[in-house]
Amino acid sequence: MSADQELLIKVRAILDDPVQRKVLKGSDIQFMERLVAAQERSGKPRLTPRQRNTLQKLLPTA
Repeated sequence: MSADQELLIKVRAILDDPVQRKVLKGSDIQFMERLVAAQERSGKPRLTPRQRNTLQKLLPTA
């Protein structure tokens, strides 16, 4: 499994969890949802370095 796939799985888990979702801003949630949906449609999860960095910054650190 690639690093991009692992990152997208983490993002999907956060979006599916209502408690963690409350920590994020609305615009961040929209960005994540659009990005994950596009990657799922393409069937080949490949993120650009900019997308990857943005997602990593948005992920809440536990």
